[in-house]
Amino acid sequence: MRLRAALALALALLAPPALARDCVAPGDVVNAPLRTVLQAGLEVDDLNLRLDFDGITMPVKILAQSRNRLRVRMPLRGVPGDTLFWLRHIPKGGGRDIILTQGRTCPRDGPMAAPQRGPRRPLERATASDVAAPSGAPEYLLAGRSAAMGAAEALLAEAGAEVLRRTELGGLGLKMLAVDLRGTMTLNQLRGALARRGVAAKADRHTVYRAAAGPDSKTADASGYALQMVGQRPDAVCALGRQVRIGLIDGPVDTGVPALAGVPVRSTSVLSGGDHQGSADHATGIAALIASPGGSGAPPGIAPGAQIYSVVAFARTGGREVARLENIAQALDWLIESRVELINMSLTGPENETLAELIRLADARGIVMLAATGNGGREGVAYPAADPRVIGVTAVDAARRLYRKANTGPGVDFAAPGVDVLVPGRGGKASYRSGTSYASAVATAVVAQMMARGTRSREGLLSALGAAAEDLGAPGVDTQFGRGLIRLPGGC
Repeated sequence: MRLRAALALALALLAPPALARDCVAPGDVVNAPLRTVLQAGLEVDDLNLRLDFDGITMPVKILAQSRNRLRVRMPLRGVPGDTLFWLRHIPKGGGRDIILTQGRTCPRDGPMAAPQRGPRRPLERATASDVAAPSGAPEYLLAGRSAAMGAAEALLAEAGAEVLRRTELGGLGLKMLAVDLRGTMTLNQLRGALARRGVAAKADRHTVYRAAAGPDSKTADASGYALQMVGQRPDAVCALGRQVRIGLIDGPVDTGVPALAGVPVRSTSVLSGGDHQGSADHATGIAALIASPGGSGAPPGIAPGAQIYSVVAFARTGGREVARLENIAQALDWLIESRVELINMSLTGPENETLAELIRLADARGIVMLAATGNGGREGVAYPAADPRVIGVTAVDAARRLYRKANTGPGVDFAAPGVDVLVPGRGGKASYRSGTSYASAVATAVVAQMMARGTRSREGLLSALGAAAEDLGAPGVDTQFGRGLIRLPGGC
């Protein structure tokens, strides 16, 4: 037994060092000088070694040790091609990493490339609801903690998928990968592979979301009715008792319109350099419904005194304006880092596991989120309003009738004025607009009033607002109006 172990050790020590070549292939032996370990005051038995392939990390064990060096073997599978790598010691109790050596892996199609994989399945083509990957298939987004994302990248590399982008979401404490599966596996197979390896990551299609706004109304005589419906006097400006930070994930806000004069608006864009940002009409109307001080030809907002944190996430592409999930994730991350208390998402789209994870983390940080239920005129509330952690808002008109295009379903929490509401439009000219997105803005302003008065948690807000709501439709909670017309307890 001892002779066999000694022979194995001798053969390992005689193996040609991988770093003597220009690149390292899967299965190669990698040498690391022992002096680096000794200078750090470490014992070899205490080493916690990881191979780091520019963000992908894999644990490795010591193959052999001599008086001057350590040897480890490059994994046979999951090694990305033509990539820099570092052999690191990562202290288990925390502290600084120590780099023992570094090098570059061989190209996948070179003489030392990894074994070829089996034939790929036919590509699933991206639809109008997806972001298209370079292969023509849908892009997929994976989100998780950094350690989990390293394991996910190893799995993807092994399968032959391509990581297109890596995004750090510091506010959410996550790393996000945009991936082209290139026909190597289906989404369900990817989720199954992640689960089998114990990788705590959420994966779903990289979907696009749309603003939940309808067209201009040609005629309307309901100017200013929203204030009175939610319990405020239409002739009074009900300023917040304290400033509340409200986040908007939308298009750009035109801060030059008279309706937003003096409103503190802090803006950022999460669009890429090649994107054309969407129209300012929608977001400007949303911001005015929330925080306008009035006196500009349009009624005042319901929560003047709020501070608006505007994230430009909508881009104009192919004749439509959409927000990609990747940009929504970046928007949520920026808003969390900006310490907002309340977020309005007047956008709609399909349910998505990756977005659900981002919403879960934002909710865990105590951020209250509201969203529009959607204007599809169908059974089934759009996402993210359908998420149980998000307050879903539908629209009603001045006669308390449901907006004819509003979606219905269990995700409806409240109704709010959203039909023929007067908002500033292009160039500051006021126009009447309809849609569940405007109702969501009105409800967001009511929630801001409640927060300024001391009610902060989602549960506390739902309880207080539910008790004050005006019941509409069938008695009690229903799938058209939810708990009823949202109203500010005690009025203003």
